[in-house]
Amino acid sequence: MLCKSAWGLCQALRTRNRVRLTLKLLEPPAEVAARIVAVKQVTSLALSGSFADDDTHLLESIPDSIGQLAALKTLKVRGCSFTALPESIGQLAALDVLNIEHRNGLTALPESIGQLAALRTLKVETCALTALLESIGQLAALEVLNIEDCNGLTALPESIGQLAALQTLTVTRTALPESIGQLATLQMLTVKICALTALPESIGQLAALEVLFIEHCNGLTALPESIGQLAALRMLKVSCETETLTALPESIGQLAALRTLQVFCNGLTVLPDSIGQLTALETLDIYRSGGVTVLPDSIGQLAALVTLEVGCCDSLTALPDSIVQLAALKTLAVNECEALTVLPEGIGQLAALEGLNIENCSGLTALPESIGQLAALRTLKVDECQGLTALPDSIGQLAALRTLKVYDCEGLTALPESIGETATLNDLVIQGVSLTTLPDSISQLAALKTLGISLCGGLTALPESIGQLVALEELNIEYCSGLTALPEGIGRLAALRRLVVHDCEALTALPDSISHLPALQHVDITGTRCTRFNVRGCVIICR
Repeated sequence: MLCKSAWGLCQALRTRNRVRLTLKLLEPPAEVAARIVAVKQVTSLALSGSFADDDTHLLESIPDSIGQLAALKTLKVRGCSFTALPESIGQLAALDVLNIEHRNGLTALPESIGQLAALRTLKVETCALTALLESIGQLAALEVLNIEDCNGLTALPESIGQLAALQTLTVTRTALPESIGQLATLQMLTVKICALTALPESIGQLAALEVLFIEHCNGLTALPESIGQLAALRMLKVSCETETLTALPESIGQLAALRTLQVFCNGLTVLPDSIGQLTALETLDIYRSGGVTVLPDSIGQLAALVTLEVGCCDSLTALPDSIVQLAALKTLAVNECEALTVLPEGIGQLAALEGLNIENCSGLTALPESIGQLAALRTLKVDECQGLTALPDSIGQLAALRTLKVYDCEGLTALPESIGETATLNDLVIQGVSLTTLPDSISQLAALKTLGISLCGGLTALPESIGQLVALEELNIEYCSGLTALPEGIGRLAALRRLVVHDCEALTALPDSISHLPALQHVDITGTRCTRFNVRGCVIICR
């Protein structure tokens, strides 16, 4: 709504019981803002300033008469240039939500803000605040407080501890007062991009706290031991890009309700043994902790653990053997751990494991034979493990395997013949592998629906037996420069709907048998030299 027509809107809506008014101030707002208060029934008011480069039409002030809007419940101000809110704002007895965000020159909140007895949500973002007044502690109904990206604000007032109803607190670039421990109803605390070196010890008094996020606090040197007193804590995330935080407190093992623990700390060198006492822990994510050389054996005591992810731990040489005791583990992911040379031989004892992802572990030379004992495994992905020279024969014993993906393992020269025994396999994708041929046993994959082969320059032919893949619906072959022909047996793929042979430059023709494929709908032979083909009733792409 352009502000030059806003007064007409106000006049038209004077008799309405409930009014939501949104003004985008693209014209000089001198008189309009003052006239808004003429609509006594306004319940929601949003003021949005110009985003023009010259900022000539930004709202410069809010009139004192705004305090007369007795029905106002929501006030949102975005992109305006005023430096202060009027003291009369404290008269808004019904105000429930106050949002002030983006490009404001606001340097302070009015003292009267503490009079907003109904206020439940206060969000102040990207403003020039240098301090919050002590009166903020008088907001008895406040449940959500977000103070974000106010770069001049370095501390919160001690009166914050008086917010008896507060459930969610989010702050960036500011320190926490000791009084924070008095927030008896606080359930979620997020502290981001702060220069603080420590959290207050009183944090352990937050009896209702369920979620604690400490993100990008690069000056942090330690977490308080009192953190172990957070009896209700379900999720803890700590991230620190610098090397100042080297350890987690032993008291972390006392977090009896903790379900998720995420630690992304470059300086971390060790995890406490007490981590094994986290009996409720379901997800453990250790990422960018380059100084960690080993994980504690006590990890094997995490009886409820469902997901374990370890990534970008450059110094980690092995996973503890005790990992095989994780009876509930369903997902194991190890990413970018270049020093890792082996996986525990007993990994086959993980009876509940459904997903195994090994990525960018260039030091890994083999997968253990016991992998074939993973009776519940549905997805196996191996990516950029250049030191890997073979997959174990036991892979054929994976009775539940649905998806097998092998990417960019240049040392791998062949797939095991036993792959044909994976009777439940639906998707097989091979990319960037030094294959010269596929095993004939691939024809035994009766459940296979998708076969993808790409960037295998040494592959010169597909086995004639590929025609026995009765369930195959998609065949994708891309960037296989040595492939000169497709087998005639391809014409027996009765379920094939999509055939892509992309950028295989040596391929000059498709087999005549392709014309017999009853389900074929799409053929893409872009980047080949095929000049002769006989395909009817489907879309053909050849460029």
